[in-house]
Amino acid sequence: MHWHLLRLSPQNQAQFVDYIAEKAPDQILYYPKYYRMTRPAHKRTPIRIECPVYPGYVFSLTCDRLLCITPIRAYFVRLKNLGPDSVPQISTIPDRVIQELKRLEGLNQLIHEVKIENPFKPGRHVIIHTPVSDIHGIIIRLLGQTRAVVQTPLGRAVQPLATLAIPTPRE
Repeated sequence: MHWHLLRLSPQNQAQFVDYIAEKAPDQILYYPKYYRMTRPAHKRTPIRIECPVYPGYVFSLTCDRLLCITPIRAYFVRLKNLGPDSVPQISTIPDRVIQELKRLEGLNQLIHEVKIENPFKPGRHVIIHTPVSDIHGIIIRLLGQTRAVVQTPLGRAVQPLATLAIPTPRE
């Protein structure tokens, strides 16, 4: 068995799959999903939402032209052949690839989200790198995502985070 790849608008991906399931239940469609935690605006607690692994792409087991004639535009992905008179062919994906995607999706191992935390927080000891020498200081507060107010022996200074370093235990 071979699967075909459909390209459509990422915003309409779930709506397209629901539409096909309702109007043509014999069509088998699949798109891998993963879950991530997010905190919507004006909410205190994070919620778990479902996200597509490949936004805007759906795998289809059949190469039925009816899939493209829906209220939601969908196009079969075609690979270009390198020959001068060659016609692009609709690409196929082996069933083993889809089975592996389904297996990893079931184990929740398709996507590993890594949350990067800013190491520069108020109260953190830092070193300001200057051309003359390094100056030790303490972060008072952050100004946006790129600058911080730092208290040094010479007084307070507003520094770009790129010029700051966290001292190692031997410094």
